[in-house]
Order: sequence, then C-alpha cells, then structure tokens
Amino acid sequence: LMPGIEADQVLAVSDYVARRQVEIGLVPAARVTRVWNGIRIPAQGPLDKAGLRAALHLPPDRPIIVCACRAALEKGVHHLLGAFSELLQTPASDQRPLLVYVGDGPRLSALRELADALGIAADVRFVGYSHDVAGFLEAADIVAVPSVWQDALPLGVLEALALGRPVVATRVGGIPEMCRDGEEGLLVEPGAEREMSRALATLLADPASRAAMGER
Repeated sequence: LMPGIEADQVLAVSDYVARRQVEIGLVPAARVTRVWNGIRIPAQGPLDKAGLRAALHLPPDRPIIVCACRAALEKGVHHLLGAFSELLQTPASDQRPLLVYVGDGPRLSALRELADALGIAADVRFVGYSHDVAGFLEAADIVAVPSVWQDALPLGVLEALALGRPVVATRVGGIPEMCRDGEEGLLVEPGAEREMSRALATLLADPASRAAMGER
C-alpha cells in the first residue's frame, strides 16, 4: 500500500500474503481477502511424449526434471544443481536423469559455472528463455521449484499441476497451499539440498507415485 492511501479492500493471492498484509502491513484483517491466482486448464488429449521431446530436442528415454524460473538468487536454482549433483552420485534408477533449466536472468552465467564446477554439465540442459515453457513442463517427469524466498503463489507450481506433473518444491510462501506434501508432490525445506535430492530420487524410483500425484 502507498503511504497515506487507505484501501477499502486488499486482495492477496495466497493465505501467506494475506497474513503478511495483516501482520507486517498492519492492514485490518476485515479488509484483506484472499483470492488464489488461477490459470486455464489446458485441453487434455493423448500425449505424444516421444514426439514432444523430439520437437524440444530432448532425449526420449531419460527421466527428465524440469525447472522453469528466472535465474535469480531467490529462485534457489543453485541449490537444485547441488541436489541434482548428489542425486547423480546415488542413482535412483537404471536410467540417468537429465535436468532441464528453462529461464534467463542475472545469475545464468553463474549457474552454468556451478554446473561445470560440480561436474554435472553433461547432464544439465540450459535452455535459456523460451516461449514454450508449457511444452518443457509437459515433457517432464518431475517439475522442480526450489525457491528460497517466500514466493507468494508461483505460477511455476500452478502450471506444472495444471499439466498433471508432480512437483518437488520448497516449503515457502504460498507453495504449501498449492501442493500438499505427499499428495501432488513432495515439499522440502528451502536450501536443503540433501532433502531435495532424496525427494527427487523417491519420485524417480516410483513411476506409479509420479503418475498418481500428477493425476491429483
């Protein structure tokens, strides 16, 4: 709210934001209404996953983890790279997973350097900015949302759920309102790389659970 301006009603995109408006913004609770963001559910038809992956130049048979967000510190992609490095050292299945990062931003070069330093560059695909984020999410087996700051209600989670993809995400901001731990995905503490690695390994090793979470 602008100083000196008193709104009749404040719309918050999540319960987390609503609480912040009351506790930090000192807005009277009676004037705060939570209205979750929504997105259009795409039409559900038969998925030609092999064809989709071919169009995106992705391998047809490797488990694919997709992360789509801005390359900024608060998005926690550096922690995802650390978790993925640990995952590769303790394989969850016979097939070696591929991490696909879709996004651009001020830390993109640093993320590339980190992947090189961790020795995982051959198993990480940096796509950069893309107009077809939904295509990459649809081609994924798991969608990772590793935010470390309090995301209000990140569209990256909504878009994955709308496409029926299980999510491994951090327990920050409005994310627990969108994804129930063990139901639509797995939630971990922000920055907890080992915990995130275990969550990814759990879903990679259990295609039935991935499918069930996606359906939910």
